[in-house]
Amino acid sequence: MLRRILAAMAVVPFLLFSAPLKAEEATKLPIGLQLYMQAQKKVSVQEYDDAILLFLQSVDASETNELKRLAATGVLNSHLAAGFYFQEAPDKVVYHLTEALKLKPTVSRAWSRKGQAHCKLKQYQDCDDALTMAIEHSPIEYRHHLIWQRAVTRHVDMNRPQLAAKDFVAATKQAQAYGDTKMVTAFLTSAKAFGYNITRP
Repeated sequence: MLRRILAAMAVVPFLLFSAPLKAEEATKLPIGLQLYMQAQKKVSVQEYDDAILLFLQSVDASETNELKRLAATGVLNSHLAAGFYFQEAPDKVVYHLTEALKLKPTVSRAWSRKGQAHCKLKQYQDCDDALTMAIEHSPIEYRHHLIWQRAVTRHVDMNRPQLAAKDFVAATKQAQAYGDTKMVTAFLTSAKAFGYNITRP
């Protein structure tokens, strides 16, 4: 029975909320599964800190590897969701995305968002490092956008014009190599607006 429940949860987790269990039915479920279901409910109302604690408890209490894996994934996804949810609280963004990236360090978008949060906190070296990691882990088709983002950040927020100039050139070349001619033009126009005269590759 538990295996069937886990299989359903892995495919359509929202089914847990479509037909709530009665209290006496819920208490008959394994404790690890009860905790997992409680965590999912917290996620549904954006109470991510509580959800993470419940997912962690579910990992420890779960009787099967399948549920341990689902609960561990819940921890990761809750940290990621919180990192993008608390946009007006950059310190929370940094905390949650730092924890998420410990679990899965290849999420380019998380590195980018973390970098933006560090920048809001005026933690400029951490910002630069995070944006660099975002570039390293980004899909090739999106890399020029992230290089351009770092160029703008280095110019506007960090006052690092030499590094910004290199990034504007690199972003333009990357866009040209990928065949994104519209972005080549956009990057050249943007660079010129910031005072950088870059030759089209």
